[in-house]
Amino acid sequence: MAVSEKVPVDRFSVGVVIPAFRDAETLGEAVNSVVGQSVRPDRLVMVWDGGDEATLEQARQWARTHPDWMALIEQENRGLGAARNAGIEALHTPWVAFLDADDVWHPHKIEIVGQYLHAHAEVDLCYHAMELRGGPRRIRRVWKVNTARELLVRGNPIIPSSVVVRRSILGELGGFLEGLEWLGVEDLDLWMRLWVQGAKLGCLSEPLGGYRTGGMSAQLDEHLQRVDRLMNARAGLWNIDAATLEKARRRKEYERARVLHGRSEFARAIDAYRSGTPGWKSHLLRWAAQLRWRC
Repeated sequence: MAVSEKVPVDRFSVGVVIPAFRDAETLGEAVNSVVGQSVRPDRLVMVWDGGDEATLEQARQWARTHPDWMALIEQENRGLGAARNAGIEALHTPWVAFLDADDVWHPHKIEIVGQYLHAHAEVDLCYHAMELRGGPRRIRRVWKVNTARELLVRGNPIIPSSVVVRRSILGELGGFLEGLEWLGVEDLDLWMRLWVQGAKLGCLSEPLGGYRTGGMSAQLDEHLQRVDRLMNARAGLWNIDAATLEKARRRKEYERARVLHGRSEFARAIDAYRSGTPGWKSHLLRWAAQLRWRC
């Protein structure tokens, strides 16, 4: 299947999708970061995915306050992939930006990304660095992913709340993988399928948003089991061989070790380092864990 015909970015027309579940404490801040953009998006669609009533009422209030450019979709709990897909389907803008309900954007994010895409008309998906919130200031840095294999073996630098992507390509691919069993890994699957499709990715090193840790670090073992199931199920579609899959599994074990190490779960971290990606860095971190030093 060929990549969609490129449409020049003369006027950056973008719609925003915010899925929400149980996010009453953070949804307002996320929406405010969209409202406060120096260049306002054309449309904002919130998707309430069958969460709590407090989140639903807050989303309804936002939609009532800004009926000219905000909309709310209410659906039963079908998972993050289905919620994002519902938002994508409700948009008619050439570009789609994603923002999770517990993340925020820099006030100039849309303006800066629009300028980048205007200057790089070949790009189909743009992502950027993000700042970790809720602790000491730390930047989740990014690099330009050059191959699908690199995305698996080196790690996934693409945070959904940093992504702006052509809506036409999302339509061709069928959007995100749906189902609660894929919660937290549907984004990796989409990025991999975009590579297979031949999409062009671009990245900005400037942190244009803030994110909170969740998913992998909150429910570590369950997340990694889902990643492993996803890789087994999609290896053929992704055109990934067995050797690459094994390296990807070792990379995920290394990432697991880093999270455990940060939690001071030293014994589990040591075991994970042994199973993870080999190399001097892993060996040095394992030695630090043995000395019960946090890194």
